Amino acid sequence: RGHLKPILWKTTHQLITIDAEHKTRYEQNQTELKAKIASLSDQLKVQLNNTEKPYITFHNAIRYFEDEFKLNNAGSIQPGPESQPSAQHISHIVQRIKQDNITCLLYDQAEKPRLINSLQEQTHTKSYAIDPTGMNTQSGENAWFEIMRNIASNLSTCLNN
Repeated sequence: RGHLKPILWKTTHQLITIDAEHKTRYEQNQTELKAKIASLSDQLKVQLNNTEKPYITFHNAIRYFEDEFKLNNAGSIQPGPESQPSAQHISHIVQRIKQDNITCLLYDQAEKPRLINSLQEQTHTKSYAIDPTGMNTQSGENAWFEIMRNIASNLSTCLNN
């Protein structure tokens, strides 16, 4: 939620600069959106309250989400968006999964990466897809909220099953 405040303020300020006649409406919209975000945040905090268990992500696509809800990401398989993990890194991930009794792998691609399948076979973990970019979410004014709910739901399911 904290990282959204500057974006909301800047957007509202720019709209007012461009269209001062509707300043009150823009400010009202900002207030309503902040309240809606706060409400969702409160709901997700309840849903994710007992999810201290560590998990591994394919790559760290939900860092802000994890920070906001104080989640326990034990590492990422892919060190960066354009780089492939080394054999040493994969070995470290396998060791970490076994050492910390990690049971959940998350990936954010339409198709499950082969590396996730391989790790599942080696470590007997579960994997779940998350959709942080909303590729599978219908566009509209509530799309962002639906994306956040879906991430929380899949993460919670993965950690609690």
